[in-house]
Amino acid sequence: MAYSSKTSVNLPEFMGQGFSDFLKLSEVHNDSWGLALANPDSAKVIKEVASAASSARFSEIISNQSAPGALLHFRWASPGLGVTHENAHPFSFEDIAF
Repeated sequence: MAYSSKTSVNLPEFMGQGFSDFLKLSEVHNDSWGLALANPDSAKVIKEVASAASSARFSEIISNQSAPGALLHFRWASPGLGVTHENAHPFSFEDIAF
């Protein structure tokens, strides 16, 4: 899920009532989650090897971090690929998240 907005918002605000249904995907795509936040003066990527639906860290961050742009990913790892912080998405390089 990604968004771009004229103002800073968090994902629950941006998605409205659909956010809780979207979050349910992380019960299946439960190997990790990652959030990239893009502000005019900075960008950051936050990741955790856990299901977003059961993560206290995810709940805190998703409600309290806002930005004019964001990218959220719930990972369901392919068989044989490690479930590690390094393999969690989104990836970043310098000031780019993908």
